[in-house]
Amino acid sequence: FNPDLTTQTADNFEIGVKGAIHASMPLDYELSLFRLDIRNEILPFEVDGFTGRTFYQNAGESSREGIEAAISAEVLPALKASLAWSYIDASFDRFRTATENLDGNKVPGVPSQHLHAELRYDHPAGWFSILDLLYVDDFYADNANLVNIDPYAVSNLRLGYRKELDNWLISPFMSVNNLFNEEYFSNVRINATFGRYYEPAPLRN
Repeated sequence: FNPDLTTQTADNFEIGVKGAIHASMPLDYELSLFRLDIRNEILPFEVDGFTGRTFYQNAGESSREGIEAAISAEVLPALKASLAWSYIDASFDRFRTATENLDGNKVPGVPSQHLHAELRYDHPAGWFSILDLLYVDDFYADNANLVNIDPYAVSNLRLGYRKELDNWLISPFMSVNNLFNEEYFSNVRINATFGRYYEPAPLRN
């Protein structure tokens, strides 16, 4: 129990635009700019001698600012493509502990970029296929920014069939996850002790 832990609060500012273009290739788009000013951000950490237990602390003042963009279009009849991208700069504006000055460091666990792309084909007879790609940029696993997690890109493929029968929708499918056998971490333990940051993801499955 930590009696010094207090509530995290934030002010969020965002402005954006979204719409649709109806032309030979119908297209939907979104674009937004944002900023968050956070006070007493709550971060996890571990303590030597308490393996498997997670503790929490407040981190003074931090901020996040960035951009999000998305676009989707019907490239060909029955073939849709979508793309979503985000960039974020997450930093400690003021964060000092009894032993460290972390002002200006990156907030751990927050990749600077995400990119998601998808192709989907829907055949009139009910067959469908989906191919997607997720890219995650590198990020830090600790407050001191000494442990860097490499970026990764992982793809998935799904094949299936959709059929409506009265009030029922039947949709059997088969999927191949991590199509290209990428080695990456599905989860990273922030501020872990003894280097136990890494929780590997499955290979192709």
